[in-house]
Amino acid sequence: MSQVAFSIRMDEKLKKDFGRFCEEIGMSMSTAFTVFAKEVVREGRIPFEVGTQGGSRSLTAFHALRAQALERFRNRPEPDLDEINALIAKTRRERAEQAVLT
Repeated sequence: MSQVAFSIRMDEKLKKDFGRFCEEIGMSMSTAFTVFAKEVVREGRIPFEVGTQGGSRSLTAFHALRAQALERFRNRPEPDLDEINALIAKTRRERAEQAVLT
């Protein structure tokens, strides 16, 4: 497979710290980024949680929906897209009803 160059910009201190880390584990920065890219492609997502310090409202809502879905489907195979969408719609209706009551 042919190789191509890839250039990124980052803070100078971050680059030095990252370079030191890569040296300590015996890996070049280029190899580290390649490993990261392969993992993103393999998993179809960034392979770690991305958020803001202290969390955010939307992230909290996501985790609540995820916990609710996991509880509902605990002893079943993974839900299909229709089941997930139905759960999201139900949750939105319930929240809208609660908003009207308050």
